[in-house]
Amino acid sequence: MKVRKVVTIAIFVAIGVSLSILESILPLGYLGIRIGLSNVATMMILYVYSYKESIIVQLIRILLVGLIFSGITSASFLMSLTGGILSLIGMFIIYKIDKNRIFLLSCVSAIMHLLGQSIILSLFIRLDGWLLYIPFLGILSIISSILTALATILSLKPLEIRLEKRGFIDRVFSYTMIIALVIVELIIYNKDYKTSYNEVFKVSSNGLVILEVDMNKPDNYKSYSNDFIEYRINDEAYYYYLNIKNYDDNDYHRVIIELKNKQVKVHEITCKNRLCVKTGYISKPYEKIVCLPNKMVISITSYSDSDIDYIL
Repeated sequence: MKVRKVVTIAIFVAIGVSLSILESILPLGYLGIRIGLSNVATMMILYVYSYKESIIVQLIRILLVGLIFSGITSASFLMSLTGGILSLIGMFIIYKIDKNRIFLLSCVSAIMHLLGQSIILSLFIRLDGWLLYIPFLGILSIISSILTALATILSLKPLEIRLEKRGFIDRVFSYTMIIALVIVELIIYNKDYKTSYNEVFKVSSNGLVILEVDMNKPDNYKSYSNDFIEYRINDEAYYYYLNIKNYDDNDYHRVIIELKNKQVKVHEITCKNRLCVKTGYISKPYEKIVCLPNKMVISITSYSDSDIDYIL
């Protein structure tokens, strides 16, 4: 490999890592939602060189970002790696068909990335209501893919790489996908919303339920694990104290869950990311709070669907 190409690849890797860091400090990044700006580097190197170089850039970027933030043994790294690989596959398929369809290429890449993340998330955390989130995240992925494609086109212009216009099919595909995802979202939402009375919130770690609480009677709870310590009452709010194992550092972290006015949130946690705290309150059966480092999920289910026997 020539020195010029090695230097160019290194520059694009640096661009991708920088954009990933930028995304993490944006407001949406605190909610766990990424625009996909780092994909601009992968798409640019694809058009500057070929798919071989884009594989190198994508994999090195994912590895470096994983080492910087979560570690290569974490679930978030596996999500990024799986999503990145499937994203490359979708990207290459469209590139082989017609490389000028950059909007379609970016859209398919984003959807494949979401698919890869969904697979890993369901395997590690086993979210019961994950299907409800796929249409919503799919819509965000399509919108962000359009922005990513525009950024790539603007970035390629100084390099004198111009693409022929192929707009109609790309727009039809994007609009059709958005409409279909909205319809699916409404169907799933309406189905779940009908059972949104008398809720119970559950706390699970590593796929196992450790605590269940009746949101109408907060002092009625059932503990399935020694991870639950106690609960306290303060100013009409109930606080549940747990010790949850963090699978990134293999240490236990204190988690305080607050229940107030039939709303649940993570009041405090001792791990560094604290994304679950920033999620805020949830109150509907389709809402969840997820903490990836601790493999913890707080979910709400219908009381009528729950067969637990509460204890006083």
